[in-house]
Amino acid sequence: FFVLMKYICIHSLQKQTLPGTICEFCRSQELVYPFELRQAVQCAGCKQIYHRRCYRRENCPKCFRTLQRKLSVSATQAH
Repeated sequence: FFVLMKYICIHSLQKQTLPGTICEFCRSQELVYPFELRQAVQCAGCKQIYHRRCYRRENCPKCFRTLQRKLSVSATQAH
């Protein structure tokens, strides 16, 4: 019982003090926190946090934006 209460208190405190992020896949207002291991996943490419249920590596929005930016800069420098 005490272990569960300690976990609930720590988890609640972390949510109040650590910044959460909005999942770019579903755009839900339900914030995602990196310490919520069962609900969150981190993209290996860009390190962004997403809901585990939403995440699709091949469609990562942040990785896509980064790639587009790199291609745009490369195209600009080629001219």
